[in-house]
Amino acid sequence: MVLFLFIVGSLSDKYGRKPVLIVGYVISGLGLFAFSLSDNLFLLLLCGLLAGIGDAFGMSTLLALLTDIAPSSSREVVVGFYRTFMDIGGFLGPILFMLVFSSYSPSTTFYLGALFMLIDILLVARVKEPLIEV
Repeated sequence: MVLFLFIVGSLSDKYGRKPVLIVGYVISGLGLFAFSLSDNLFLLLLCGLLAGIGDAFGMSTLLALLTDIAPSSSREVVVGFYRTFMDIGGFLGPILFMLVFSSYSPSTTFYLGALFMLIDILLVARVKEPLIEV
């Protein structure tokens, strides 16, 4: 993920935030789904690499998109809400996914993660990006 963070900023400036985010969510979703099919350590590592690359596309690009579409007078509030909900999700997500893991199956957690990526794609696709002069 760290290696791709250096590339993603340039890609989102060149091609737009939404396309880069959508590509990232597709890559992450494929990585998460592929985890459920992995049956050895090498495949798990490849899936982790794929999911990490996809996460790099979303990590900084989503924040950039949010600041692009937020009115300048409320950008601080938008970034604050973003960070707050990312931190809450980062705390509660693993707990909830462990409940799913132990109540259903390990594969179900990856299917659920891939489903969330699909939902993210649908939500991002609806965002109206402002026209930015370069």
